[in-house]
Amino acid sequence: MNELTKNIHKMMIPKAAIIAYKYEDRRNFDTRYFIELRPIGKSGQMGAGIPVTHEFMNTLLESYTEEMSGIPAGRVPENMLAC
Repeated sequence: MNELTKNIHKMMIPKAAIIAYKYEDRRNFDTRYFIELRPIGKSGQMGAGIPVTHEFMNTLLESYTEEMSGIPAGRVPENMLAC
């Protein structure tokens, strides 16, 4: 079994869901967002929503940025070999 097949067969269990809400007041050109985190229990039910803090979002973005920093973006030069 190759590595890709092994990864596909791994059981992933959801632990939380991030839900974003958007409010638009078109008369006053006002748009607001609210983001909440809902824990998911062992039975698969979502718990009560918890407002997401700036600290949580910063940690999430830092983790994503570190993971994606090694992936090149934009056009790849023709003389560059891909491994």
